[in-house]
Amino acid sequence: MTPVRWLLLQVVVVIAVAAGAMMWASALMGSFDTYRSPFHGHSVAPGDPIDTPLTHHLVFVYVDGLRIDTAANAQVMPYLNELRANAASAISRSRQPSYSIPGYTTMMSGAWPEFNDGPLLNPDAEHAVTWPQDNLFRAAKRAGLKIGLADHYSSEKIIPQDTLADHVYVHGEADADDRAVTEAAVRWLKDGSYPFIVVHYDQVDDTGHRFGPRSPKWNEAAHNVDVLLRELGGALNLSRDTIFITSDHGHIDQGGHGGHEQIVRREPWVLAGAGVKPGRYPDTRMIDIAPTMAALLGAGIPALSQGRVRFDMLQTTAEQKAAIDAAYAKQQTAWLAAYNGATGEAIAMPASGPDAIQATVNKARAERAASERISRIVIALIPLVIILIAAWFARGTLLLWQVLGALVYFALFHAAYYLIEERTYSLSSVLSAADILKVGIGTAAIAFAIAGAFIAWQSGWLKRGPVEAASAAMGLALTTIALAAIPALVGYAINGPTITWTMPDFALLFFTFLTLLQIAGIAVASSVIATISALAAWRMAPKA
Repeated sequence: MTPVRWLLLQVVVVIAVAAGAMMWASALMGSFDTYRSPFHGHSVAPGDPIDTPLTHHLVFVYVDGLRIDTAANAQVMPYLNELRANAASAISRSRQPSYSIPGYTTMMSGAWPEFNDGPLLNPDAEHAVTWPQDNLFRAAKRAGLKIGLADHYSSEKIIPQDTLADHVYVHGEADADDRAVTEAAVRWLKDGSYPFIVVHYDQVDDTGHRFGPRSPKWNEAAHNVDVLLRELGGALNLSRDTIFITSDHGHIDQGGHGGHEQIVRREPWVLAGAGVKPGRYPDTRMIDIAPTMAALLGAGIPALSQGRVRFDMLQTTAEQKAAIDAAYAKQQTAWLAAYNGATGEAIAMPASGPDAIQATVNKARAERAASERISRIVIALIPLVIILIAAWFARGTLLLWQVLGALVYFALFHAAYYLIEERTYSLSSVLSAADILKVGIGTAAIAFAIAGAFIAWQSGWLKRGPVEAASAAMGLALTTIALAAIPALVGYAINGPTITWTMPDFALLFFTFLTLLQIAGIAVASSVIATISALAAWRMAPKA
């Protein structure tokens, strides 16, 4: 093959791989919107109310974005910690994707995002839809309870409005807006006819996104919320009433959430008042919120709930516990029947009864996922073998320089991404589609341009002639892309190309996505480096 044809082939391969990478990246992120729960399109019959409430009024407060360390800081949130001293206190564990609406849906349905039929991302107003499956609002309404909701307007479309006796929606995320929702909740408490009140505070999350938890403004926002919590608590009689304070997610130090970091998937759990046994308890789960509140209210457990009533935290009589146990067994049995009907599977009731249903289903799903990986692993090995064969035939001094150039690129990219941009390797650093494209593609292009210039200067490929110099630059691009593609191939083998019927390993999914963006950035920069190399080689060539 002539040098010109070889160069053209390299250019075509780089362009084709980059185009494929961008198509895959788009499909991967688009699958967050197209994923559907196994229960999607299937109506799951709700259970009957428990009819044995443990409290007169339950006020559920979720402080959007509140971290567990901030919640435990008595100097920042003194009232919350005074309350904690006489409360059932624990750390609530959540799952990815750790965004607000998925968290809200999980808290109110008792089901993880994989099953609850809610969105995996925060939908915009145009695409938001009312929760299609059963939830605590509907369960409370079936129990004949009057519900008051004080929330941000972004939640209006997702919450079944026919369940609410009254509501207040604010349009901002400042202290004044949180004060407005507090005033509404206090008004309903003074009215005395609202057994279930939901309050959503937003200023902590807003401050986290704009300034990050390292800013003094973060503690200021959290303290503002604490002042409002004291006002709200002052309207309660905790010998008759109950307050439950938690969060939907935390924030990384730089501000942001959605990822797998422990700090964004650990939330405070402070449950105080009537029906509660104070104490420090082992970690609980976000899916336990809905069934535990259902027990306090005497409402039915939401139909898709995967969680358990935290009896260890509740004061119940033998009759009350028996009623709640019966409701849970009935709900879990119906859950399994609905799952089998929706998926066409035939998972039998575990010998140990309803308590083991979730573990049995999770095991069956894990086995199916593992079996699907076998064929993907084989497919992923094919390009790896091709890369190794190509490296064998291309072995020589130039390839060594290209490998060195790829290593220089990786060092530059990750230094810029992690140290300069202060990004994490997770969805928590995805501020917007435009932002991550700029960071991923832009940073990769700059890093590759610097690495290419360094190797061109050190290796002497500029002395080979214009075509050979351009070919060496494209060879560097192909070498770098080949090494960069390894995380994407691993991601394909483990997760598949997109999110389909089950949740992926989100940490690996992000590495896959970031790799695909890097490939596009390398391709963009390679054309520039190849052109500059050809021009430089032409100028350096001896003139006749």
